[in-house]
Amino acid sequence: LYWKSQKRNQNLGSDFFYEYFHYLDAEYTTNQVIDMLDFYALNANKSDFLKSFTFGFNQEVARLQDLIGTKYMRANDLVQAKVYFDKAGLNFYTTDVFKLYLNANPFYTNMFNEHSIVAEDSLHFNKSQIVNKLQSLLAKGANTTNVNRDEDYFKAANCYLNMTQYGNSWMMKRYFWTASATLTKLEDDEEYFKCLLAKKYYLMAADVSKRSKFKALCLRMAGRCEKYKLYAEYEELPYDSNAEEVNIDAVIFGKNKYYQQIAKEHPDAYDDLISNCMSFDDYYNSRN
Repeated sequence: LYWKSQKRNQNLGSDFFYEYFHYLDAEYTTNQVIDMLDFYALNANKSDFLKSFTFGFNQEVARLQDLIGTKYMRANDLVQAKVYFDKAGLNFYTTDVFKLYLNANPFYTNMFNEHSIVAEDSLHFNKSQIVNKLQSLLAKGANTTNVNRDEDYFKAANCYLNMTQYGNSWMMKRYFWTASATLTKLEDDEEYFKCLLAKKYYLMAADVSKRSKFKALCLRMAGRCEKYKLYAEYEELPYDSNAEEVNIDAVIFGKNKYYQQIAKEHPDAYDDLISNCMSFDDYYNSRN
């Protein structure tokens, strides 16, 4: 049995689905999935027909609660996302798929790391714990009496970056990953492929920081997000067979306004941050 999207939505590279769950993910709104669960809860035991209709559905409840939470994450509704991740329960997040794909520290990254394992990945979180810590970091960052606002915003930005195509915790917002960054037609494609929220919070970290080297590092991380955005926008351009062949990497590098800002405002840091992959720790620890 296959399902076909009526809206030509896709989240697995096609608008045909061989499993109902991925069809729901692509085609149903958050409220429609909630209505399904509410219907099951209210009607499952009312008649023999409904019992047979919902037979085995109880095995899927936690999975669908996770789907609802994931949909809320795409809308950046952290409060409702945590409600449904909590409902899915701790046992649900101990299954093999989460051990395999949600097995890294979402609050750490550097200028270059994407999916490779680093020492900081010895810290693991389930979905509910990630949202809880992210909420805490954002609240502390917003507290003007907090002397560590810059670091808290920076860690929140790391989390938002790691929840995109390019990070270690993409499973917070997707159920599959491929190296070819194919648009899914899910509601947060813009955020997922362009790292807009991560850039926002790196810039907020730079804005509140009183340490020059850490400000420069925040701009470097914002530049990493900008790079992804520029590449995504390039991929959106219509193909032109008559266009001159150009070095797109060089073009995008030259367009990155945050790299230009580092050169202008922190010239002594430019070579370190742009060319030296070992400089991250030095600049991060400078805030201490």
